[in-house]
Amino acid sequence: MKVMILGKNGRLGSVLLSKLSEISGVEVFSFSHRELDILDKDTLFHKVNEICPDFVINCVAYNDVIKAEDEGKEIAHALNAEALVYLSEYCNLNDSVLIHFSTDYVFDGKKEDFYLEDDHPNPLNEYGLSKFLGEKAVRETCLKYYIIRTAWLFGNGQSFVDKMIELSKPQNEIKATNDKVGSPTYIPDLADFVINNFVLERPDFGIYHGVNDGKVSRYELAKKALEIIGSKCSVLPVSSDEFPSKAVLPDFAPLLNTKLNKLRSFEEALTEYLK
Repeated sequence: MKVMILGKNGRLGSVLLSKLSEISGVEVFSFSHRELDILDKDTLFHKVNEICPDFVINCVAYNDVIKAEDEGKEIAHALNAEALVYLSEYCNLNDSVLIHFSTDYVFDGKKEDFYLEDDHPNPLNEYGLSKFLGEKAVRETCLKYYIIRTAWLFGNGQSFVDKMIELSKPQNEIKATNDKVGSPTYIPDLADFVINNFVLERPDFGIYHGVNDGKVSRYELAKKALEIIGSKCSVLPVSSDEFPSKAVLPDFAPLLNTKLNKLRSFEEALTEYLK
């Protein structure tokens, strides 16, 4: 089995590369965005055609939500949406399965309940719009695909959890918003979810949600993280108005996996990571 990973140096791509490389019978071809720019159509086509992978796992994305509102808008739409059209076409030519990642930001956060795989997206910001258009490009172009929506990644590199811990070290009190709720996701758990469910198995093609079980506010997540490490720093719940942003963010957008076995709770995963 040949697996091609695009974006091998990213937080998720690097973990997928490590785990897939340990599986007998799986040959992994991995590229950083510098080594293989998915916006370079000709080079991308020749590389996919040369390898003829069974799976193409796309971990390349523009994730700067704030910059996507202005100076980063063009590149966000190019990487997150436009590139998916011809990446899908190249997968079709080689009969490859495309595994692509999306986000909770495709939703507007007004449902007041978990978002399901078939709920209708309504992004509030340019980043969310670019990811939704990427989903649309894959759905309309690719013959064999898995779109995996995920959220609030932690566990390999800088994340909200790591940032809160760093901020707490020299202070007795830090602030975190209590009006934004989502689904924290442990990157190693997500990688196992992808490998076990979509590479080693072959469920129906379509959209899936890959997040740790549960929902939490940023404030609750920060408080839980500091409790786990035994920090004496207090967390003060505040409104997101205290942190003005160019991008409008969904207030309540936890994701629910209804199609496959659920991942363990985010509390259990968070404890493993921080212990």
